[in-house]
Amino acid sequence: MVPGPASNQMWFATASGGLARLDHGAGLPNRNDDDWITIDPSDGLSRERIQALAVGADSIWAGTGPMYGIGGGIAEVAADA
Repeated sequence: MVPGPASNQMWFATASGGLARLDHGAGLPNRNDDDWITIDPSDGLSRERIQALAVGADSIWAGTGPMYGIGGGIAEVAADA
């Protein structure tokens, strides 16, 4: 889990579900405006297994791990994805 470029975002790496982003909207006290998204291979990741996350100015970098004997890679994801 890492904070995103925006102060109201948190990014989560998963072992088999790609990336997940929680956007708190206007703030933490109001959960009604929370928005979850997931990013997986259908969105451009090479694998669903995320082993590393790094936050850039406008993007998140995800290091994907090997699955089924096939190596991973690095993917750049727009922070507002």
